[in-house]
Amino acid sequence: MDSINITNYLEDFTITDRTAITASDYYEEQTRSLAAGQVDNTSLAWDLAQGWRITADNGLSGASRAVTLKRDVLKTKDFLDDMIAEYVDLFNEGRTINDDRYDDIINLAQAAIARTENELNISEVREEAIYVYLATMIDGYEGEFTTHETDSEDAFDDWGDAEETRIDNEYDAELASIKSRMIDSGWYNTATYGAAELGAAREKSEKLEKLAQKQLELQDSLRDRLYRLQRSMRDGLVSARTRLDAQLQGQRNSRVSIVNNIIQAVMNFAERRTDSYPDMTKVGDIVANLGKGTPAGQKP
Repeated sequence: MDSINITNYLEDFTITDRTAITASDYYEEQTRSLAAGQVDNTSLAWDLAQGWRITADNGLSGASRAVTLKRDVLKTKDFLDDMIAEYVDLFNEGRTINDDRYDDIINLAQAAIARTENELNISEVREEAIYVYLATMIDGYEGEFTTHETDSEDAFDDWGDAEETRIDNEYDAELASIKSRMIDSGWYNTATYGAAELGAAREKSEKLEKLAQKQLELQDSLRDRLYRLQRSMRDGLVSARTRLDAQLQGQRNSRVSIVNNIIQAVMNFAERRTDSYPDMTKVGDIVANLGKGTPAGQKP
């Protein structure tokens, strides 16, 4: 599986350096001179409360006192114009970066899904081939066993021929021996020989019957064993085929689950996306607080 180079999907943003705003540029100095006779203690206290400060005093008292007052006043309009422009610029830059990064991540996720699906499809083809091979092999077992069953039963077709030939030869030899002994002893005639021949034939028949019975017993035993083996084999084949089908289905479900998990992760990311860039409400807060404060706080 080829690796995914993340740098091919995530754009490297170059942030524009900015110069800090100088606070003193937004303040102007105001001067007032109160000549003798213009200095009123109540009014002076009010001026001081409004941020004025005494920078010169003639040191006299009463109507002879004269002072010079100065204060720093915020140029509100200039300050707000520059602050709003700066915030809007930062807001647009942050929004652009966040939107582009969002698109980059979605494209990366799409590439990961496509690559994963491609690899899973290749795996599926391989698994299907293995499945067909194993299924063909499993299905072939029963045919091979049937052939073996037929060959095993056919093996008994000639099983008793040699024994039958031996019994026939033994019967013929016995009759020849009986006839020879009767002739030598003078007892040979049709009646006595016929009786002896009948006894030998009965003995031969009993041996052949026992041979046939033994062959039937062996054939029945073989058929019983073959049947048991065949039934056991069929149960095993059904179990093997069932396991094979279950395993193949499990692999398919696993592949679907992998892709679904990736898609779910992307959906969670998209749903919970939280952008981070300058908040325009901060500008409103600054406007609302302009002019507030103590005299000492009139200048940074």
